[in-house]
Amino acid sequence: MKQFLALLLMPATAFAGPVLRNAPVGTGGTNAVAPVASTVHLGAPSLLSGPSISRSPAESSLIIPEGEPGLYSPEKPSIIMPAPKKLILPEPKKIITETESTLVEADRALTEEEQAVETMPSKAELDRLAKSLTSEDDDSGPNAAAGAEAKGRSIGAAFDGSVPMSAEDRTAVAGYFYSDRPHAPELAKVRNAALRMFRGLLPAFYRRVPTAARYDLSPNGSTGHLWSAETGHIIEIAPIVADERGEVSSAFAIPGMVRVQQKVEQVLEFAHEYAHVIFDAEVKKAENHPPLSAYSAMTEGFAVTLEQALIDRAVSNPGLLGLSPRDVGDFLAIARGRRNWLSAVDSHYSEGIVSWRKAFEKDGVAGVAKLLASLSSHRMVKTQRSDPAYQLAVEEPELTVAYLGKDPHAPYRAGLDAVKKAASGEALDAEETKAAAEAIEKAGPGGRRRVFERSLLEDKRVSDARAPESGGAWWEKGKAAPVDIGAAFALARLSAVAAEELAVFLTETLRSGGGANLFGPRGPNEKLNAVVSEAERLPFTEEDKASWTEALTQWLFSGFQARSAGVSTPGISGKDGVSTSAPLRLGPKRFAIVGPPGVGKTTQATALASDTGIVHISVGRLLREYAKDKPAIQRVMNAGELVDTALVMRLVRERLSRADVRERGFVLDGFPRRPVEEEALLGLLREDGIELDGVIRLDAPSEELERRILARGRADDKPEVFAERMRVYERDTLPVIERLGRRYPTVRPDGRTTRIASITASLRGRLAKLFGR
Repeated sequence: MKQFLALLLMPATAFAGPVLRNAPVGTGGTNAVAPVASTVHLGAPSLLSGPSISRSPAESSLIIPEGEPGLYSPEKPSIIMPAPKKLILPEPKKIITETESTLVEADRALTEEEQAVETMPSKAELDRLAKSLTSEDDDSGPNAAAGAEAKGRSIGAAFDGSVPMSAEDRTAVAGYFYSDRPHAPELAKVRNAALRMFRGLLPAFYRRVPTAARYDLSPNGSTGHLWSAETGHIIEIAPIVADERGEVSSAFAIPGMVRVQQKVEQVLEFAHEYAHVIFDAEVKKAENHPPLSAYSAMTEGFAVTLEQALIDRAVSNPGLLGLSPRDVGDFLAIARGRRNWLSAVDSHYSEGIVSWRKAFEKDGVAGVAKLLASLSSHRMVKTQRSDPAYQLAVEEPELTVAYLGKDPHAPYRAGLDAVKKAASGEALDAEETKAAAEAIEKAGPGGRRRVFERSLLEDKRVSDARAPESGGAWWEKGKAAPVDIGAAFALARLSAVAAEELAVFLTETLRSGGGANLFGPRGPNEKLNAVVSEAERLPFTEEDKASWTEALTQWLFSGFQARSAGVSTPGISGKDGVSTSAPLRLGPKRFAIVGPPGVGKTTQATALASDTGIVHISVGRLLREYAKDKPAIQRVMNAGELVDTALVMRLVRERLSRADVRERGFVLDGFPRRPVEEEALLGLLREDGIELDGVIRLDAPSEELERRILARGRADDKPEVFAERMRVYERDTLPVIERLGRRYPTVRPDGRTTRIASITASLRGRLAKLFGR
């Protein structure tokens, strides 16, 4: 059998016999033609060669038997051929032989899907399974040109430049781009250039997989990747007509926003779709996936990841690929357009890229390869994007591997299954509850917030087969609230950290004008009743509870006024005359919010971040997250003392280096607190060539501060700890605040009130006057 598989997988060139071509031979005074054997190498033709092979005038197009030369006469061109001899062969006998049984040693174990087959597979399916088990690559079609140099490259190959791009690939790709003509050539050349770019620039992820290519000539043709067990992989390219400059609107960006050369667009489109082919091959796809499945998000995220990596490598090697400045500019425009589109549109693309980006941030390309190798096709197909356990896992690669991977005993798999069970309203036993809590903690703030948004916000909800029928919102039809509204509160019941975060999430959503998104229409309704009822169990701080109650009251009261008057509800104005419902537009500013313990720094920073889009960085929360499994650091924090500066700066430096902070700005919550942190922060900002735009300073009477601190109920909120914190604040932090106030513009709210909502409105108005656009 192994020998039979070897025959099946052997490239076509292995069966090519010698082919005769002609060479002129001198025979006395005449010219004769004698055969010369040469081997034909099958493969994708170079884009630099013409469609036919030229012959010299001396070459003939006839082949004659060796040893019996024909005679050539210049005056009368003719060829004298001997009469063919008749051969009499005996009639062949039919021979029946017994097939020999052989054993094939597989290189891997069967997957869940392969073991679960219920019907007898076809011969083609068995062939494909045999190839996958013996790790053989396909050498058909244009992929045959890969040759021995690329043989065996797969996900495990090096990605450090140790496998250089072959001269053949460089020549072919340069031939594709080496032209002032911006139009794309025929599809075969687009395909050839895309595959060679892929193999040469991303060798670690290249596989030779049989793939057909064609233009989608339907009335609404589109680019895409099709697969079925019967037809295999097909890549379709939309034949979009270019304008007079040879440009088309790029499908990688918001429609109409980016125009690039047709040849650049099509080669990248083909490469993107081929990434889907590689994804399917690596996860051993055996069934088609629904559009709202996790498979849809994961394959798109993988394709975008490789597409962006391909762009990065291409623009880093323009001379190698023969790219002109215009080509490079188009690739960069596509990359920018893709990033803008992903940030603007909530879809399976923007969701799918998260896991791959996190894997890359954690372990580089090795992390991407590891994630890909671990995924189960069957598990991804059966998991809906609306599944709260999947949403919880998206932000953390280890959880993604656990929930969508092949190993049913992976760490956190049982916990994530328990989360899904709890979200559907089922009771958990003690072991399941513990496992679920561990998975929720592992997910981090990003994963937990994703569940809150998908569960509670109408514009973030992922519809699936369980959702009410289309044709209007559920409350407009008198239907019950969707079942998965309870997913967010299930997390809160299983994890104290999730409960605290959900309380803040609800408050900031409502306070920032997201009431309609959270509750539906203004006024009482079923969803509002369900959310408010569940929120009563959350561990709000006194500040957040007051803020939540005030915002909820304003929401309900404004809804009553609007319906009574028959008009839309205006924004509520603060003391400084700025509407508190319209978004506050400040741009990507950088603030530090400072003040004594318990003054409300986190509350106001959260409100500011929600209102403006600026990133809220709570140093206290960073430390608490870091110290969860570090008792020594917990003891220092519980005693009211300050943590080592080197550790704090390491956490702050890492958070400030992330892309969201660089793009949207930040508000540092409770930092810096001592001179050495002040110097370290200013030095860090100077390294990046930036400065703080301002300092937000909060103050309150000591009695009010102690009352708020003790009402929070955290483990380290005790009278003696508060006293120590105030002593450290007056000794170390207050001088830092005074120096920052002399160095940067300082914003203070109205000091005549301690009401959280009034402080928020006052700060909002003063920030708008000082920094607003």
